Amino acid sequence: MKEIKDEKTCAYGARLLLSHLQAFEKEIEGARDAKDVEHIHQLRVYSRRLRSALPLFLKCFPQKKARIWFG
Repeated sequence: MKEIKDEKTCAYGARLLLSHLQAFEKEIEGARDAKDVEHIHQLRVYSRRLRSALPLFLKCFPQKKARIWFG
């Protein structure tokens, strides 16, 4: 499969990753309160979505940052 790094693909990736990150951040406070386990579940869901999407858009990130994030 050919690797694609074009502006439209990277812009889409940025929007997708940002939406997953924002959803993740919304659940943090609820998880800290520990009153409803659903917040923990949602944190896990959004973290999996972030981890799954990041490699798809790896070429859109500066090489140094990508190395840090992916070891």
